Amino acid sequence: SKIHAVSGVFGQDALQFFHRQMGLLATLLLTVHAVLMLSGGYPLAWANPFAADAPWAMRWGAAAGWAIIALILLSLFRRRLHFPYDWWQLSHGALAELAVVTAFAHIILFGGFSARRPVRVLLAGYALLFLALRVWFQWIKPWRMWSQPWEVVSNVAELGDSHTLTLRPDGH
Repeated sequence: SKIHAVSGVFGQDALQFFHRQMGLLATLLLTVHAVLMLSGGYPLAWANPFAADAPWAMRWGAAAGWAIIALILLSLFRRRLHFPYDWWQLSHGALAELAVVTAFAHIILFGGFSARRPVRVLLAGYALLFLALRVWFQWIKPWRMWSQPWEVVSNVAELGDSHTLTLRPDGH
């Protein structure tokens, strides 16, 4: 976890297990949502985010759904696809952000339950939290880390293409 207070309490393994299980559950629930909408009379063509006749609310929802499907498939089959870990990590973050932003647009534009004031306030709070976390982890935290450099004291080769680094603070 990028939040040390959370990973310190639960442990990295437990957090990764929870993250994986919640991702699979969320994907299942979103799949049920799509099946119910299609069985309720929504046209299958609206599952295409580029369909010209689809309302924008549906296009954003379809884009979110396809981003989540790509995210899950890449996560489950990364090794079988011989997808390098660093590229997977980058794509995982990009697809997750794409899914959140497009799902948010879908919820806001569609209206329905999200047109009510309490839900709008909750969604605004969620959007602000998402933006704050994005700014913190993308800009503020890296800047703070750059201002406190570390020096590599030793670099020992280990088994399995691994290395053990010994570091010491440089000027702090």
